[in-house]
Amino acid sequence: MSHQDHWIAAELETLDPARDYNRIISLATGYRVSLLIENLSYTINFLNVSQAQNGYETLLATNKVVDKPNLRFREGTELIQFWMTLGLDHPAVQASVEMLNKMHAGVARLVPGNFAEDIDYLMAYALIPVFEERLCEKLGEPGLPPFMQQAFMHWLEALSKLMTKEHGAQIGGFPQTYDELLRMVDKFENQGFEYDPRRNITGEAFLDQFSRDCFPDWPSFGRAFLLTFLPQSVCDTYRWEKPSDELQALAIEYLRLHRKELASGPDPREADLFKKLARPDGLTKMVRRAAEAGGLVDGPKELELASRSA
Repeated sequence: MSHQDHWIAAELETLDPARDYNRIISLATGYRVSLLIENLSYTINFLNVSQAQNGYETLLATNKVVDKPNLRFREGTELIQFWMTLGLDHPAVQASVEMLNKMHAGVARLVPGNFAEDIDYLMAYALIPVFEERLCEKLGEPGLPPFMQQAFMHWLEALSKLMTKEHGAQIGGFPQTYDELLRMVDKFENQGFEYDPRRNITGEAFLDQFSRDCFPDWPSFGRAFLLTFLPQSVCDTYRWEKPSDELQALAIEYLRLHRKELASGPDPREADLFKKLARPDGLTKMVRRAAEAGGLVDGPKELELASRSA
C-alpha cells in the first residue's frame, strides 16, 4: 500500500500532543470506527462508574437506562464520538457539552448531591484511554504509545474544564500525569463497594442492551463477550461470574480478528461522524441540535473543512 493509503499515521507523526491534541484524538478515533468497540467501551465504562451509589441511584432516578436503553446508548456513544472527532474547541462540541451540563443540572434536582464529586466526572472520561490500554493487554497488543497518552491527558484536562458539577461548580483534582490517572482509576475500582441489588437493575440493563445490539443472533455470547473484558473488580461488585475459559478465549479471538479487519485496507478519507451528519436520521436529536448550534452543515466536504479548521 502506498504512503497515501496510510495518511493518518503520516499526519500523526507531524503533530505535537501538547498543541495538537484535538487533531491527534480525532485522527486516532474518528476514522476507523467500530460500533462493537464503541459499545463495548461505553458499556464497560458505565458499569464501572455506576458502581458508586450516587452513580446507580442517578440512573434509577431517570430510569432511562431501563425504559429507553437504546436511546441512552446512542446519545452516549454519539456524544463521545462528536467530541473526539470535531475537537473540544469546536463551537458545536462546546454547545453539546453545555447541553449536557444543563441536563445534569436538571437531573441533580431529583438526586441532590449526586453530581457534586470531582471523581465521578474524572472517572467517566479517564476510562476512555484506560479501556484501550486494557483491551490491548487482553489481546496481546502494544498499549497506547507515549504521545497518545500525552494527547489524551491534554484532551481530558480540556474536557474537565468544560464540564460543570452541581450548581455550576468547576471540576478540580485532575491528575497531573498519566501514571496518576491510572492510580486514580485503580483506587476507585478497588474501594470495596458493598453489594446492592438496585445497582444490578442498571447493570443488567446495560448488559442486555449490549448483548441485543451487538450480538442479536447470540445474545448469550454477547453477555459472555462483555464479561470477558470487564475488570474482575467490577464483576465482583455486581457478583457476576466470569465466563468459562473456552468462552473467554473465543471472545478474545473474535475481537482480535475484528480489530485486524478494521485496520486492514487504506485509511478512510472521511470521518465516520461526517457520514452520520449527512443523513437526516444519522444522529440522535440531542447531538444534531448541538451540530446545528455550532453551525455545522449536512455535507461531508464542509464538515471536513470545519473539523480541520477547529
